[in-house]
Amino acid sequence: MPFRYKSFNSNIRLSSRIVRDTSLNLLVTSCLIPETIDHLVGYAIEQSEHLLGDTVEKLLHLCYYLGYTPSHSDEFFTASVNVIFRDKERMQGLSLLHSALALCFFHKLPEPLVKYIFTVDFLERMDDEISQCYSKVRQVKRNTHD
Repeated sequence: MPFRYKSFNSNIRLSSRIVRDTSLNLLVTSCLIPETIDHLVGYAIEQSEHLLGDTVEKLLHLCYYLGYTPSHSDEFFTASVNVIFRDKERMQGLSLLHSALALCFFHKLPEPLVKYIFTVDFLERMDDEISQCYSKVRQVKRNTHD
């Protein structure tokens, strides 16, 4: 599958869904194709007002996971922070934490986002998300006979 992204260039019309899906596919395959990522980042910068925080998070997390600093990184991180801060109440807590981790990795984590993550409201929201998580380990009660 990664070979099809090699031909990804500025002639391909992007959408938020393509940005999200391509970011996820490159993440899952641990595939670094700088030209493709830079193309996605360019779209994210241009269309940041219309992208959801979850979409931006996928692209940020991809760059973090691969250790790749995209072209126009300053503009990308600024746009990403604006989108994430705008959507912070609607994003899943884990996505917000992934975004914060990626921004921290690139030394672009703003103090207001750090303060938000450590508010009681956000931490309670995380507790609620964790309690609803299907993958959490549950301890099975055992009947013991003495």
